[in-house]
Amino acid sequence: MLSWSRRVVVALCLIFAASSVGWAQTGDTPLRKNIDDLTAQELAAYEHAVQILKDRNQANPYDREGYLWQAWIHNCMKIFVPDDPSTVEEPTPMFCDRGQPPPGRTLANPGMCEHGKDIFLLWHRAQFYYFEQLLRATDPEGLTGPSTANVAVPYWNWTRPPSGARYPKAFEDPNSPLYHENRLHNALLPEERERLEGATSARLTAELIYRGDWPRFGGYPQAHPTGGKGLFESQQHDLMHAFYFGGDMANPTTAALDPGFWSFHSYIDLILEFWLRENGAGEMTSLDQFLRATQPASITPAPGHDDGAGLPSMGRARIYLDTTKLGYGFEVKPQDRLPSRDLIADLVTGATQFGGSAQSPFARLAGDGFNNPDLGQPTQIAQLPIALNADNRNAVVQFARPMGAADVSFAVDFYLHPRTVTPDMRDTAFRERFIVASRGYWGSGHEAAQGEHAPAKPLFLDLSEPMQSLLPGLDGRVWVLTAVVSGPDVDLSFGQLSLVASR
Repeated sequence: MLSWSRRVVVALCLIFAASSVGWAQTGDTPLRKNIDDLTAQELAAYEHAVQILKDRNQANPYDREGYLWQAWIHNCMKIFVPDDPSTVEEPTPMFCDRGQPPPGRTLANPGMCEHGKDIFLLWHRAQFYYFEQLLRATDPEGLTGPSTANVAVPYWNWTRPPSGARYPKAFEDPNSPLYHENRLHNALLPEERERLEGATSARLTAELIYRGDWPRFGGYPQAHPTGGKGLFESQQHDLMHAFYFGGDMANPTTAALDPGFWSFHSYIDLILEFWLRENGAGEMTSLDQFLRATQPASITPAPGHDDGAGLPSMGRARIYLDTTKLGYGFEVKPQDRLPSRDLIADLVTGATQFGGSAQSPFARLAGDGFNNPDLGQPTQIAQLPIALNADNRNAVVQFARPMGAADVSFAVDFYLHPRTVTPDMRDTAFRERFIVASRGYWGSGHEAAQGEHAPAKPLFLDLSEPMQSLLPGLDGRVWVLTAVVSGPDVDLSFGQLSLVASR
């Protein structure tokens, strides 16, 4: 059976051109463009700037204006910097320091990426503000190469087929500073494309944005009782890191060592801009949160910056809402815009979870799940019976791992089906009809993770919409939530599914 995405590809191409208008930019504002649309001169300027940052680390790996420090900012809270620069040795970039610094070294705190909460998108936007200032200051006069004065991080629209075998062609040139050895390099296999269909789905992103529910899309405050991670982060960001790139990108601590990190996240920043243009910032939470990082003192902070939080920071989240104040814009051509609101409405309107359609709403938007039988059996299947009644109409389910389990990356596909139906992962009809969600978890690979990447952090699944589509017609029956877990070839030691709330 052909996937839904193949059946509508022609329609998508037509509808993309009619959506998301109003992206014209004026003046000399640096523009983030699709990396495949850069002129040869623009690409050369970006590569020149990145290479200069990398070269600085040859003289001093701890240079805060060098590439390695900027990579550490992403998820490295402790670095022991030598007191005497003449004794500098090459650090090991794979892991950050722990404990207390030894004699002759001083503790520094590069940063902590804010994942699994509502400031995920704005923290990364703040990180990019400083990174781009560094890039532009590398050679603005063009004394040793193309001028870097107007460099902006180009984005890679990973919802579309890549221009190279797996990535943009610029990433796959071994002579480019954008090339990185420690990432997956094989061309995407047909079954791999199917497996990653949800992670790369522009339709799924568009539905989240058009719905206008900020916590669902962008995340919950850290103290929220049923999880902080938004669906965009879990369904797409995490799976792309762990399973599309792999290598250094598969680990939060080392992700930004791969230059592909910046273009991958530049597109994510465009997705945030789609949200802001469609919905504004009125429902966004934690905007007064300080964003932790130690950035170079040579960079002028963003407008509205104030110090606080007792740790080095990039200022409050709210100062990063307006890209014009931050000094950059986007060039967005029709093929990089969101699918239209009308298209998304046509896909989900009337397609109740178990109505007349042979496909669930999730399957229509994002395919039938991450697990692909052609790539091996799932690591684990967990099940939870759920009674269909008014008490469970707004059910929230927790998928929790045992304390002390290794913090690895994995994916979970959730299927809600009658107790009389036996799950068959090799049956496309079963997967397309009963899938309600896919979730990803991006782990560090450590036995004990750092900071916010806690090994036992659960995934939460809100079953309100599929449950309400079953009631009142099936009131009193018992259905089964089946969680199909897949991931790396390790013992994942997964725990239990449990009903934790009815809200």
